[in-house]
Amino acid sequence: MPKTFFAFGLLLILALVLVSPASAQETSRIANLYISVWPEYDQPGVLVQYQGELAKSDQTALPREVSFLAPKGAGVAAACGIQADGKHTSETWKESDKGNGFTRVTYELAQPQFHVEYYYNPLVGATDKRMDFVYKAAAVADSVVVDIQHPLKATNFVLAPDGAESYKGNDGFTYHTYNYKQVASDQTLAAKIAYTKTDPGPSVTGEKTTAAETTTQTAEGINPNVVVIVFVLGAILGLTGFFVVRQRVPLALASAPAVSVNSSQRISLGGFCPECGKPMAPEDNFCTRCGTKRKQVETKKD
Repeated sequence: MPKTFFAFGLLLILALVLVSPASAQETSRIANLYISVWPEYDQPGVLVQYQGELAKSDQTALPREVSFLAPKGAGVAAACGIQADGKHTSETWKESDKGNGFTRVTYELAQPQFHVEYYYNPLVGATDKRMDFVYKAAAVADSVVVDIQHPLKATNFVLAPDGAESYKGNDGFTYHTYNYKQVASDQTLAAKIAYTKTDPGPSVTGEKTTAAETTTQTAEGINPNVVVIVFVLGAILGLTGFFVVRQRVPLALASAPAVSVNSSQRISLGGFCPECGKPMAPEDNFCTRCGTKRKQVETKKD
């Protein structure tokens, strides 16, 4: 009996030793992964982005720890989730040496969709440039798309292996795409990139636009928002002035002194002689020049 228990104990220890490493290496399954490779986009090096979604079977166990691999020495800029409204979460991540030139990036994911990005510089050459891009899978993926951006002002762009599909993006860049199905964990996907580029500057400036700088200007340099503000202020001032004047006019009339009517004004109020045209005062019944009697205006009675 003691020998039986001893043998059973050894088998249990052996099972734990064999099963534990496998469990520790267990990773999430990815439904689809989109990899963007942008040489000399906004920096002299290469920007790489992983974006995708976990498999349905893994979405029920969130939050959960996920891992991705990046080249050793790469500067990881983000490792986060993507919310339903498209906003990225703010996460912290851990980096550890995977070996064979790779770093493992690990963090906790609370959403089905994820995003990871890093910068590194594998480019060789001053004008005639070349690089090898290698993706090493940290998890099984049902579908992987590798999208390589053609740098602006670059010529003689060549990719290997052949067979990449090309298209023109809405952003003005040309993209070259590889499609892979059922990528296994630890599998590598590689592409050789070569091109000629005499301009040392990146494709875009990389300057971030702040909220205060989001207002645009017309071709003449006039800010339309400023025009609207000036118009509104002018309308407010105009209305204010109108009401102020409207209130002051009756007060001025009420406080104004009585105006006396001189003789010439009184004469003009009396009309004119029908015979010679001389002005007549209101109390004159006869013209003082020719003696013609003032004509009386007859009022009809109903």
